[in-house]
Amino acid sequence: MKSFLTTALCLAIMTTACSMAPTGNSNSTNSELDEQLRQYQSTNTNSELEQRLRRYQTGSSEYLVVIDKSKAFWAIPVDGIKDIAQNRVYLKRGTIVGMTTPSGSFNEKELAESLIKKLNSSASESFSITTDKNGKLVSTGLTLRVGDNTVVEVIKIVTEDY
Repeated sequence: MKSFLTTALCLAIMTTACSMAPTGNSNSTNSELDEQLRQYQSTNTNSELEQRLRRYQTGSSEYLVVIDKSKAFWAIPVDGIKDIAQNRVYLKRGTIVGMTTPSGSFNEKELAESLIKKLNSSASESFSITTDKNGKLVSTGLTLRVGDNTVVEVIKIVTEDY
Protein backbone atom coordinates (compact mmCIF):
# COMPACT_ATOMS: atom_id res chain seq x y z
CA MET A 1 0.00 0.00 0.00
CA LYS A 2 2.87 2.34 0.85
CA SER A 3 4.40 1.69 -2.58
CA PHE A 4 1.08 2.48 -4.25
CA LEU A 5 0.74 5.77 -2.37
CA THR A 6 4.34 6.70 -3.18
CA THR A 7 3.75 5.97 -6.87
CA ALA A 8 0.52 7.98 -6.85
CA LEU A 9 2.27 10.91 -5.18
CA CYS A 10 5.10 10.78 -7.73
CA LEU A 11 2.61 10.74 -10.61
CA ALA A 12 0.78 13.75 -9.13
CA ILE A 13 4.04 15.66 -8.73
CA MET A 14 5.16 14.73 -12.24
CA THR A 15 1.85 15.83 -13.75
CA THR A 16 2.08 19.17 -11.97
CA ALA A 17 5.72 19.65 -12.96
CA CYS A 18 5.06 18.69 -16.58
CA SER A 19 2.20 21.17 -16.82
CA MET A 20 4.70 23.94 -16.01
CA ALA A 21 7.28 22.79 -18.60
CA PRO A 22 8.49 25.53 -20.96
CA THR A 23 7.95 25.26 -24.67
CA GLY A 24 10.93 25.20 -26.96
CA ASN A 25 12.22 24.12 -30.35
CA SER A 26 10.78 20.73 -31.17
CA ASN A 27 9.03 18.62 -33.69
CA SER A 28 5.85 17.63 -31.80
CA THR A 29 3.08 19.16 -29.75
CA ASN A 30 0.21 17.84 -27.72
CA SER A 31 -2.19 18.88 -30.48
CA GLU A 32 -0.22 16.73 -32.92
CA LEU A 33 -0.53 13.81 -30.50
CA ASP A 34 -4.28 14.49 -30.30
CA GLU A 35 -4.43 14.23 -34.09
CA GLN A 36 -2.44 10.96 -34.05
CA LEU A 37 -4.85 9.59 -31.46
CA ARG A 38 -7.86 10.60 -33.60
CA GLN A 39 -6.29 8.98 -36.67
CA TYR A 40 -5.50 5.86 -34.70
CA GLN A 41 -9.07 5.63 -33.38
CA SER A 42 -10.62 6.21 -36.81
CA THR A 43 -8.58 3.54 -38.64
CA ASN A 44 -8.04 -0.14 -38.09
CA THR A 45 -4.26 -0.13 -37.78
CA ASN A 46 -4.13 -2.55 -34.86
CA SER A 47 -2.68 -5.41 -36.92
CA GLU A 48 0.03 -3.21 -38.48
CA LEU A 49 0.92 -1.65 -35.13
CA GLU A 50 0.87 -5.07 -33.48
CA GLN A 51 3.32 -6.41 -36.08
CA ARG A 52 5.67 -3.47 -35.52
CA LEU A 53 5.46 -3.92 -31.73
CA ARG A 54 6.16 -7.65 -32.03
CA ARG A 55 9.36 -6.92 -33.99
CA TYR A 56 10.77 -5.42 -30.78
CA GLN A 57 10.36 -8.72 -28.94
CA THR A 58 12.54 -10.54 -31.46
CA GLY A 59 14.81 -7.68 -32.52
CA SER A 60 18.05 -6.38 -31.10
CA SER A 61 16.61 -3.25 -29.46
CA GLU A 62 17.02 -3.01 -25.70
CA TYR A 63 14.17 -0.52 -25.20
CA LEU A 64 10.83 0.26 -26.76
CA VAL A 65 9.63 3.85 -26.44
CA VAL A 66 5.96 4.43 -27.18
CA ILE A 67 3.22 7.01 -26.71
CA ASP A 68 0.04 5.75 -25.08
CA LYS A 69 -3.54 6.90 -25.60
CA SER A 70 -3.23 9.45 -22.77
CA LYS A 71 -0.18 10.98 -24.57
CA ALA A 72 2.32 9.68 -22.01
CA PHE A 73 5.73 8.51 -23.21
CA TRP A 74 6.82 5.08 -21.93
CA ALA A 75 10.34 3.65 -22.14
CA ILE A 76 9.99 -0.10 -21.72
CA PRO A 77 12.84 -2.61 -21.52
CA VAL A 78 12.12 -5.18 -24.22
CA ASP A 79 12.81 -8.04 -21.81
CA GLY A 80 9.99 -6.64 -19.62
CA ILE A 81 7.31 -7.25 -22.26
CA LYS A 82 5.09 -10.19 -21.32
CA ASP A 83 2.79 -10.12 -24.35
CA ILE A 84 1.46 -7.97 -27.17
CA ALA A 85 -2.13 -8.04 -28.40
CA GLN A 86 -3.27 -5.54 -31.01
CA ASN A 87 -2.00 -2.19 -29.74
CA ARG A 88 -1.64 -3.29 -26.12
CA VAL A 89 1.71 -4.07 -24.53
CA TYR A 90 1.41 -6.23 -21.41
CA LEU A 91 4.30 -5.83 -18.98
CA LYS A 92 5.92 -8.36 -16.68
CA ARG A 93 5.50 -7.74 -12.97
CA GLY A 94 8.53 -5.96 -11.49
CA THR A 95 9.68 -4.36 -14.75
CA ILE A 96 11.09 -0.88 -14.23
CA VAL A 97 9.80 1.55 -16.86
CA GLY A 98 10.34 5.25 -17.53
CA MET A 99 7.35 7.49 -18.07
CA THR A 100 6.63 11.17 -18.70
CA THR A 101 3.79 13.30 -20.05
CA PRO A 102 5.09 16.30 -22.01
CA SER A 103 3.51 19.71 -22.07
CA GLY A 104 3.69 22.18 -24.93
CA SER A 105 6.26 21.58 -27.65
CA PHE A 106 8.84 18.84 -27.37
CA ASN A 107 11.32 16.78 -29.36
CA GLU A 108 10.18 13.15 -29.37
CA LYS A 109 13.65 11.77 -30.01
CA GLU A 110 15.23 13.77 -27.17
CA LEU A 111 12.40 12.83 -24.82
CA ALA A 112 12.81 9.14 -25.70
CA GLU A 113 16.58 9.31 -25.22
CA SER A 114 16.21 11.02 -21.83
CA LEU A 115 13.78 8.32 -20.64
CA ILE A 116 16.16 5.57 -21.73
CA LYS A 117 19.04 7.35 -20.00
CA LYS A 118 17.01 7.56 -16.77
CA LEU A 119 16.24 3.85 -16.99
CA ASN A 120 19.91 3.00 -17.51
CA SER A 121 20.94 5.01 -14.46
CA SER A 122 18.13 3.90 -12.14
CA ALA A 123 17.76 0.48 -10.61
CA SER A 124 14.66 1.43 -8.64
CA GLU A 125 11.73 3.84 -8.57
CA SER A 126 12.69 7.50 -8.84
CA PHE A 127 11.40 10.93 -9.71
CA SER A 128 13.58 13.72 -11.06
CA ILE A 129 13.15 17.36 -11.95
CA THR A 130 15.76 19.21 -14.01
CA THR A 131 15.87 23.00 -14.15
CA ASP A 132 18.07 25.40 -16.07
CA LYS A 133 20.31 27.98 -14.37
CA ASN A 134 17.36 30.42 -14.24
CA GLY A 135 15.21 27.93 -12.34
CA LYS A 136 12.89 27.13 -15.25
CA LEU A 137 11.73 23.55 -15.56
CA VAL A 138 13.61 21.71 -18.29
CA SER A 139 12.43 18.14 -17.76
CA THR A 140 10.87 15.70 -15.37
CA GLY A 141 11.14 11.98 -15.27
CA LEU A 142 9.67 9.07 -13.42
CA THR A 143 10.83 5.50 -13.21
CA LEU A 144 8.58 2.98 -11.55
CA ARG A 145 8.31 -0.74 -10.99
CA VAL A 146 5.08 -2.06 -12.50
CA GLY A 147 2.78 -4.55 -10.87
CA ASP A 148 0.58 -7.28 -12.27
CA ASN A 149 -1.77 -6.50 -15.13
CA THR A 150 0.04 -3.36 -16.31
CA VAL A 151 -0.99 -2.62 -19.89
CA VAL A 152 0.16 0.21 -22.16
CA GLU A 153 -2.28 1.05 -24.96
CA VAL A 154 0.02 2.31 -27.73
CA ILE A 155 -0.87 4.90 -30.35
CA LYS A 156 2.67 5.49 -31.66
CA ILE A 157 6.09 3.86 -31.53
CA VAL A 158 8.71 6.58 -31.01
CA THR A 159 11.88 4.47 -31.23
CA GLU A 160 11.17 3.56 -34.87
CA ASP A 161 11.76 7.19 -35.81
CA TYR A 162 15.49 7.11 -35.04
